[in-house]
Order: sequence, then C-alpha cells, then structure tokens
Amino acid sequence: MEQSNKSLQQYLAQIEDIFSDTATITPENYCLHTWLTARSEQIPNAIAVVDRDHRITYRELNHQANRIAEHLLKLGVLPDTLVGMSISPSLEMVIAIFGILKAGGAFLPLDPAYPEERLSTMINDSNVSIVVTRNAEPSNLPDGSYQTVNIDDPALSQMLETNPDVSVLPSNLACCLYTSGSTGLPKGVLIEHHAIVSNAFTMKRLYHLTPNDRVLLFATMNYVAALEQLFMPLIIGARVVLREPELWNAVSFPAKVRSYGLTCMEMLPDYWHTLLSAWKDKPELVKKLPLRMVILSGDAVRPETLELWRQTPLSSIRLLNVYGMTETPVSAMLFDIPKDVDFQRVPIGLPAPGRTVRILDDKLQPVPDGEEGNLFIGGSGLARGYLNRPELTEEKFIRDPFSSEPNLNRLYKTGDRVRMLPNGIIEYICRIDRQEQIRGYRVELDEVELTLKNNSTVKDAVVITYGTGVNKKLLAYVVLKESKHGASNGNLSLYREYMTKKLLNHMIPDRFILLERIPLTPNGKIDRLNLPIPDESVLSEAENKNVQVDEKKLSKRHFSDQLKTMNRIYAIKTLNAKIADEIKKIIGIDSIEKIDTKLGFYEIGLNSLNVIELTNRIQNLIEIPLSSTIIFDHPSLNDLTEYLVKNILKIQDVGTGDAVKEKHQIDDHPPLTLVGSPVMMKPEMQKSKIEIEKETDSDLIAVIGMGCRFPKAPELESFWKLLREGVDAMIEMPSTRWNINDYYHSDPDVPGKMYLRHGAFIDDVDAFDAQFFGISPREAKSMDPRHRILLEVAWQALENASQPSEKFRESRTGVFIGLDEVVNEYVTAGLDRMNFDPYMSIGNGIGFLPGRLSYKFGFQGPSMGINTTCSSSLVAVHTACKNLKNGECDMALAGGVHLMLYPEQIIQLCKMKALSPNGRSKAFDATADGYAIGEGCGIVVLKRLSDAKADEDRILSVIRGSAVNHDGPSAGFTVPNGTAQESLLHQAIKDAGVKPSDIQYVETHGTGTVLGDPIELHALAEVMGKDRINPLSVGSVKTNIGHLEEAAGIAGLIKVILSFQKGFIPPHLHFKDPNPHILWDDYSLTVPTKLTPWTEGMKKRAGVSSFGMSGTNAHVIVEEIKNFATINDESLPPPFIAVLSAKNNERLKEYAQRLVDYLNVSEKNHTLPLPADIAYTLQTGRSAMSERLALIISDVDELKNKLTQYAHGNKNIERLWQRHVNDEKISSKSFFREKAEKRLLIM
Repeated sequence: MEQSNKSLQQYLAQIEDIFSDTATITPENYCLHTWLTARSEQIPNAIAVVDRDHRITYRELNHQANRIAEHLLKLGVLPDTLVGMSISPSLEMVIAIFGILKAGGAFLPLDPAYPEERLSTMINDSNVSIVVTRNAEPSNLPDGSYQTVNIDDPALSQMLETNPDVSVLPSNLACCLYTSGSTGLPKGVLIEHHAIVSNAFTMKRLYHLTPNDRVLLFATMNYVAALEQLFMPLIIGARVVLREPELWNAVSFPAKVRSYGLTCMEMLPDYWHTLLSAWKDKPELVKKLPLRMVILSGDAVRPETLELWRQTPLSSIRLLNVYGMTETPVSAMLFDIPKDVDFQRVPIGLPAPGRTVRILDDKLQPVPDGEEGNLFIGGSGLARGYLNRPELTEEKFIRDPFSSEPNLNRLYKTGDRVRMLPNGIIEYICRIDRQEQIRGYRVELDEVELTLKNNSTVKDAVVITYGTGVNKKLLAYVVLKESKHGASNGNLSLYREYMTKKLLNHMIPDRFILLERIPLTPNGKIDRLNLPIPDESVLSEAENKNVQVDEKKLSKRHFSDQLKTMNRIYAIKTLNAKIADEIKKIIGIDSIEKIDTKLGFYEIGLNSLNVIELTNRIQNLIEIPLSSTIIFDHPSLNDLTEYLVKNILKIQDVGTGDAVKEKHQIDDHPPLTLVGSPVMMKPEMQKSKIEIEKETDSDLIAVIGMGCRFPKAPELESFWKLLREGVDAMIEMPSTRWNINDYYHSDPDVPGKMYLRHGAFIDDVDAFDAQFFGISPREAKSMDPRHRILLEVAWQALENASQPSEKFRESRTGVFIGLDEVVNEYVTAGLDRMNFDPYMSIGNGIGFLPGRLSYKFGFQGPSMGINTTCSSSLVAVHTACKNLKNGECDMALAGGVHLMLYPEQIIQLCKMKALSPNGRSKAFDATADGYAIGEGCGIVVLKRLSDAKADEDRILSVIRGSAVNHDGPSAGFTVPNGTAQESLLHQAIKDAGVKPSDIQYVETHGTGTVLGDPIELHALAEVMGKDRINPLSVGSVKTNIGHLEEAAGIAGLIKVILSFQKGFIPPHLHFKDPNPHILWDDYSLTVPTKLTPWTEGMKKRAGVSSFGMSGTNAHVIVEEIKNFATINDESLPPPFIAVLSAKNNERLKEYAQRLVDYLNVSEKNHTLPLPADIAYTLQTGRSAMSERLALIISDVDELKNKLTQYAHGNKNIERLWQRHVNDEKISSKSFFREKAEKRLLIM
C-alpha cells in the first residue's frame, strides 16, 4: 500500500498542472469542416483516412466533400438541416459526412445494418428529407418520402471542387445521434460543432496527440466515441484508420497495428481484457508495437484488467479510462491509469479542462467529499438537447445552481452515482435508473420491455439483467395473452425474431422465460426480487422445446441472494425498505406510514428490548449471524443498511469488479492539492519541534518583500500611515459598484436587501496597466479585476524585495494565493452571452489566478489557489513556508486577494446576520454586532532564512513557525471552537520553538462578533496569558479596513511586520466599553487604543491569527530581525550610478517623479536612504525594461534635482543618458564603460 500511495502521489503531482488549467485552445469561430479546409491547404498530400487498401489525402477528401456539398446545397440544405447518412464505415462515409457539414447540414447516422423498423422510427422522428446512400452495399432503409443522394453517382464528379460559401456557426448542429430511450422509442441527441471541436482540442492536448499519430476509428458513427476518433485526428492533421467490420483477435490485432502503424486507439474495456488474457501467455505477439496509448471507454474498467496489462509488454504504453456520454460529447472525464497503483475500483478520474463536475444530492446540494451523490456534468461542450423532446431536455439539462456564467450555466444529469475521493479523483458507483451498459452500449431496459409488450400476443413482460462484466446479459420474463383455446403456447424463436426487427443486437434479450404471471408486491408493483432464478439448464430445455418454463423447476432465491443481483444503491434501498417493514411490525404502526430513516432507532420508537428483536429479525431476513451490538454501532436505519450491504453482504457494484473499498483504505491516498483546499502534510513528514528557541536558520523563513493594495492605502507606506494615525477606512458603498439605494433596507429580513451602507473599498478597481504586463486590451477587459490587482501587487512586492522578476524566470519560485470561488460577474454583467470571448474562462476562476502570476513572471515552482474562506491567505503563507522547508521551492510569493464586485456577495452575509449594521468592526467591545466588509490584496515574498542571508537580501522579518487546523465538531458549522483554537496556538508555538510568554502581541482574527470575540480571547489567555511579566497586547486590523476575508490574514501579517520596522503597535479602533462576556480581570490581556511602542529589551515577536468561517484556522508566529543587508556608504565614495527603466518614455517620467516624491517623504520622516543604497537597489533590485535612464550623482539632492528636471521634460541634463532597448533581456550594464562597470560590480 505504501508503494502504491507513493506512486499515486507522484502521478497526481504530474497531472495537477493539466487539470488546474480549465482553458481550452479551441478557436471559437471554427467548425468541423473548416478544419478540413485548413488542413487541405496546409498539408494537402498528407494521408487523411485509410480504409484497408484504400486511402485518401486531405486535398482529395476536401475536394470530394465539396462536390457532395454543392449538390446538397442545390437540394436546399441549410444550417441545422438534418441529413441522413446511411453508409457503412468507408472512405465514402467520411466524404459524405464532411459533404453534409460543408453544406451547413448536420449528419444523422442511419446504419445500413439496423433493423428496418428502427431506421423507420429514426427517419420519421427526425423528419429528414434527404439521405445520402451508396449503391455498393445493401441497406435496410425503409421506403419513405425522403430523397436519396447516391454518393457513387458519376454525376457528382462534375460538381465543383471549390469550398462552398456557406455561413455556419459553431453553435449550429453538426450531428444527431440516436440512443436508447426509456419511453420505448430511441431519442435523438443534438450535438453542435463547438462541442466536438472543443473536445477535440482538449483531448488532443491531454492525449499529447500530434500530426504523426495514426488513430483507429473503432466505433461506428452511431456512437458518440466515433466523434472523437474521427474528428480529433483530422482536425490536427493526423491519420485516421478505419476498422474492418470483424473484430481483430489476439493474433490479428498486433499484425494490424504494425501494418497500419497505429499509435492511438480507443476500445471497450472488456475487448481489451480479452486481448490481454491471450497476450499474457504469448507476450512475443505484442513486443515492439508502435502503439503508445490505449483509451478505454463505454464501460467500467475491471481491476483485474490492469493486472493483466501490467503482465504484458504493453505495460509501457499509456492507458486511460475515459468517461462520457452522448449528451456530454465526448470525453467529459478521464483517468490516466498509473502503472504501479492498485485499485479496488478503477476511478473515472478528473473533469477534462473546460468541464464542470457537480456531485449533488437529490435536492441539488453538494455532498461532502467521500460521500456518494448524483453526477452532473456541465461547462463547455454539452449537447443542445433532445430532438423533438423539450420536456425531456428540460428534465435532463438543468440550470447549474452554482454558476452565474450565462454560457456555462447548464448541467446534464447523467444518472450515475459517484463519489469524490480525498485526492479529488472521482469514482463511479452505479446507475440510479434502469439504464444498463451491455457490451459497452447504453440500453434502457424500459425500451426493451415496451417493445416486447407491444407484441400482440404478449400480455405482460419484465426485462432484467443478470451476471456481471462480460457475462452481463438481458433476461426477459413474458406472460402471454390467452387465445380462444386457452393459454397461448408461445414460440420463443418468434419473439427473438420479432425483437430483431425492432431493436439493435445488443438490446435483444439473451433468454426468454414464459411465466403464468408476473409476481407483484402487496402494493401492486412488480416484485423483481421474486422473479425465478435463471437456471441455464432449465432455460435451455424450455427454449429448445419452445414451451413455457415449468416454474417449479426454477428455484426461489434467498433474500440475500436477491440483493446480490442488484447494484449496491438498489440493494441498500431494498434492504432499507424490508427492515423498515420489520420495525413497523415491532412498534405497531400502520404499514403505509413512513419511517424517517435518518433518525436514530430510539427516536423512531424502539427500546432496548425490541432492538434485540429487530436484530433477530434482520438475521432471519438475510440468513447471516449478526453481532448483538450492531444496532448500537449503527444507530439509524440508513447507517445500518449501508453497513450491512457493504460489510456483511459484501455487495459489489455490478460490472465494477471488487467490493467497495473501506473508508480507512481510501484515506490512505495522499490528498491532491486542488484549488480550494490547503496542502496537508502527512504526519510522518512533520518534524518534531523542541520547546526551546531554535538556533539554526534551516527551519526559519525570511520575509524579504511585501506589497499591498488596501482601502485608502495603495502601497506599504500609505498603509502604515493609515494604521499609525488610526484611520477608519469605511465609506458609503461607491456608486461605481452599485447604487446602494437599490439594495439597502434597514430590516435584515427583507428578501434581496442588505442592512448596511458602508464598507472599505479600494479605488480604481477597473484600472489596469495591461501594456506593462504584455496583456492585450481585449484580454484585459475579460480578466477578473483580482487577476489585475494581484499582478500589480506581486510586482510591487518583488520590487520591495529588490528582486527583479527576470532574475527568477524558470526558477523554482512558488505562488500560493488565498482567494474565493466567486465567478466574476464584474466582467460579464450586461454582456450578450453570444459576445463572450475566448479570454472569459482564463480570465476568471480561482485556478487561473495563481497560474497567471507564475506564467507572467516565469515561475516554475508550485502554483496554487487556496480557499479556506476567511483564513485563506494565512493558510497560503503556512503552505508556502512548508513548501520552502521541504525544498519544493526556493522562493515563494504568498498572500490573498478579495474584492466585492457585486451586491449579492454582501446580501448573502446579511442573511447570515454576520455583518455590523453600521459597517464597523468593533472587536472586543460591548457593542460588537458583526464585522465590517472590506477588500484588498497583500503579498509577501519568502525565502529560507539561510538562503536570504547568503543572497544578502534585505530581511524584513522572520516567520518562526505556523500551524493550521479545523474546528471539527462545534456547536454549529460556522461556530468557532475554542478548544481547537487552543490546540492551534500550541501547535504554532511548538513549531516556532518559543515560549508562550515570548509573544508580546497577537494580531487577532477579531471580527467583532458577540460569539467569536470571547471564544478567541479565552483561547489566547489560556495559552499565552499565563506566567507573563507584561500583558499580551491584542488588536485587529479589521477595525481599520474591515474584514478582507480571503485577504484578511495577509493584511494582519503585513501590519505586524510594518510595526516591527516602525517600532510601534498601531491603535485598535472602536474599543470603548470592554465586552462583558470576556473575563478581562482574569486574562492578562490589553488592547492598545493608541500608538504604543514595543516593550524595550525584548525581541519583538507576534502571532497572527486567521479563522475561516468554514472552520479552518491558521496561526503564524513572526519576529523581528536586525541583520538587514545594506551598503556601507563610508566605504564607497561618490560618484554613484543610478539607473531607472520603464516600458516607455511617459512611464519613465512618471517613475522618476514617483522616486522624487518617495525621497521627499523619506527626508521629511527622517528616513532618507543613503545614495549608495539607492544606487545599489536601482541597479540590482529592479527589472530592466526597454526605456532606460542612467545618471551619475554625488548625493541624494543631486539625484532629486536631475530626476525632477527629467520628469518635467528637460533633456539637456549633465551626466544623464537615456536609451531605448528593443530587447529587454539586455542587461542594464550595457550602458556603462569598463571603469563604470567595475564600480557597479563593487556596489
């Protein structure tokens, strides 16, 4: 297990980057046939399709398709016109498909081998008026009013080869595929161009497909898998190979693969299993095949198949398990199967990029990870719906209750039950309806039943499945009508012949059983559990003689045996109902009355005596001995039945292999770090810490830079000024966001209204210097403002750290950002969904935000978004520290960002009564009534302390230790847990290697809530308030700038580090009357209400707390450091060389003026830096951009004077040079001659 977990962890790490990127590269203005046209011009002579000894190039395919298209256009084909295509797999079939598409039509596959009645149903339902056929093959096409186009007609060769001028949109139909229907009739699924093209590009990237690949078209065009197998390779310029009608056996398969040079193929899992079984004993057959990838789809992959795979030479190829449906064309989820990880159930994997997966309960609410739920699939690429079935479309394609994006707000109800494992991978459980997979095909049992009932001699019929995996079969129970001469003696061969005319081969029952009656329950429903067991010898005898089965020869099943024929979810439901009936008998209630299966047995009405009776009844029911304590161990009916099915009856899901994996085994898998969850360290990886102070630097983290954008504080100095002066940043909600009068109402219970008018907002949230970051205006317009602000603050933090970004391109620099999951309506509000552009998806969503930062700066370390609600940014800092300590990155940017972009965010909090009506956080005060809302962004730049010292970085402070935990069970989901907070503080102190009394100040979570404040201060007092000489100071930045939620923790951390540097603890606002629920006299605590100096003679140490509403808590312990890396001015006599650069001349002037302003403020505050420090920082700590300025100075006054003249347009300045450099990679050293360069190196 340990080796398997390690391998799975490595595998998850490899794919994390792929699946955190939910963008597709599909050009939205392209349709399927447009790609053929493009490839025919780019690679005209490349082979496009091979059919045995016949092949066709891209140019020939395009020309012949154009001829068909011209003819169809003359017949009146328009966009969205359905055109039948009744041609077996061949070059002509491919030509016909593209001809239909080029004419603007959508192809409807009408397999010539289908039964005539089936084809007639499809033609009548679709109302097609044109069917493309071929003379060279027989067909079961019925007579009708449609017109046929014979692709072999010589007249078509006279049509034009040029591309038709037809306007087809990606939203137009590409095809209509018919699938089995529960109403007794097949249903047509309407699929648009963009769905297939989007899937093709997404899977091309995930499959690593290139034009050199040769892909097998395994499926026929009636099945959705064919859309990927045909169009994906042709779109990218690869080669498609058509499979012969006969399946290849174990000997012919490798011969065909070598002959065609196949590199990629998709097939049914059971077919692959059969081949592997043969190759296990004859490995020489499959050595050195060109095949590099096999994709399994259409049914569950059995664990034993993987074991066979690993025992053959093909274990070196890539094996994928792909999940999808016709309604989600094509591959909605996939799992790249690791070679050395064992599974008791092979997962269906992760959502493909661009897809949304929801696991919901029956009320459309998310289920907790690890629990079963109904699978819904959304995002880009869903089918349009069902042809002529608006009610069914509305039932199956529902609105996504969790998406606000107009073009991505649909979900398809798959009908599958799944669960998400702790590592984020999804596992298939079973179906929730009567749909079954038979030999890889989707079969609605209701359609088979209804077809059989429509026979004039049949009175009633029931169809079930029996067997599992490759042995799963259909069994039909039939009751015949009475004839004039008594009961009819049915000829079973006639029923099979009848069904053959109506249904496809895989839908025809393998066995027919004639019964006198169908067993019913007391409520009059079909009692499938009491249908007789299919005994092969009895069935064969009856079928051979064409007589009714003697029911006396068919044994009845024990109840437990009946349960084992079901999938697990039906077994649980059935057993649940049976035990509920027994309970009703025991407590004497009406059989019609329902029992709440979620309640405990004692709440239902049982007592200690009749619990024993119930245990005995259950033992008799399932005929298995049970523990006398089983009902006490599983105290509700739901808990009990689930345990019995899983652990006592050991029922496995039909067709999925082994039994259900136990919970403790599932948890053995290391968690995959996904957006929205922090990195969790395995216990054995956590180093033990001693209580005494650590002497080495290896476990300490240096903060070498900071950047921020907070309300009324766009950078660090203005933030400190706000803190120092005790500024309350609250303002009335600005009209640039929304009109507060439209949303305000003082009554908190009025629907759709908020009861406060004030908050702390940052200015110019819509402003962004896109050119500076090399982002086009169009893309910038579609970017969530959080992307923009984070880029700007990250740049500010790197400059504050004197770390030019180009220095760290392709470096192991990590990015850890706390942020929320709110979909950006700031950009999309008011836009026509038809005008959405390709940048919408990558400009929004939490997964892209840290990724964009890494991409723009060229970082190659870990990059992740973290959402633990209010504690997100401090959890991000904790995660960054652990990654640095573990050697996973060498530098890290950590922080958080939170914006309030639309009023619904605030209205939701108002409905929770979480906010202060007057918009002020009054932490620890008697009038505390909720928190104030705020927004902003903060980032710190981190290194291992040893590395920072070696690199001579300016060190702002040191993070000694940190901890993260969860409240666990508390009085309510959002209610804080004081015991958990105490545990958190103990963990952080232990990790820091300090004593509790060493901490002088704690920047608290301090939201200002009646419940939260007393709990937090009590925990602090219990852990840090004892054995102190001086009281512990506590405060909260939320009293200044409100609760920044995902950026709250980083705001507190930056406040503390600034206070280290400035030597003062800022005042805590709105604290007048101490909260009476806090035991102030018993706690050694104090709240600084004015600017307070740090205690003399002690190293400045502080804690920072951040508690998430989700229950995830974080605490970080920081301390001051005095060994700043500076230049000794006395050893470096003037002159000095100062260099500045910017993207263009105007920005360079602005930069010069900002530097002058900074120096003037510093001089006023008596913090003017030395000229050598200025020169050194400008030369080594700033990025070199294209517009550059160099000047020689003797002192700071000369620098200010020259920069002021330059900023005002004076170009005739002595010893000042300006130059434009086209390549920003050219070092700024190129400005200086040999002597000057040596002086720069000395600096």
